[in-house]
Amino acid sequence: MTTPAQFVPVSQLARSARSEEAVAKHKKYLWPSVTNYFQQPLVADRGEMQHLWDVEGNKYLDFFGGILTVSVGHCNPKISSKVSAQINRLQHTSTLFPTEHIVALAEKIAQITPGNLQQSFFTNSGTEANEAAILLARMSTGSFDVVALRHAYSGGSALAKAVTAPQGGRHQRGDFARRESLLLSLSAALEVSRLRSGLRR
Repeated sequence: MTTPAQFVPVSQLARSARSEEAVAKHKKYLWPSVTNYFQQPLVADRGEMQHLWDVEGNKYLDFFGGILTVSVGHCNPKISSKVSAQINRLQHTSTLFPTEHIVALAEKIAQITPGNLQQSFFTNSGTEANEAAILLARMSTGSFDVVALRHAYSGGSALAKAVTAPQGGRHQRGDFARRESLLLSLSAALEVSRLRSGLRR
């Protein structure tokens, strides 16, 4: 029988100079839009499935579940072993060359998607996926109206930020916000124009 770990609130945990330095440098060297969820965030050092350790060695049971697509546990051996095997075999070729794996995945998706959805467009981020969806919707409908949820986060590119709620994903200050809004509108228009030109060729 094991003795249960004693619960200690995060606010009572001692923070080392190493932790303080990481938080200070984060504020100094990363853009203000790359924010942390807490005023005194823990500085993560390593993870193992549902557990996370900070740089002080404190162990946490991680109820956060992962952000975005990382919801399978920290360093899940089923995932990390496959990633490691692929990186050691072939790391990156872009889309200039076909590979058996990308073709197999596209074929599998075509088998389970309804109707005429038989071709895939793979991206490496939600930002790119959202951009592709918006641009395709605009081209198909001719409409530039986009419905976005309040407090939504759609990505970090100009077009994705145009449909991101100000409270969640944008860092705005006075004139900066007005200039950002104008640039986002121009950028979105240019992206659609560029995509249309490319498809006409």
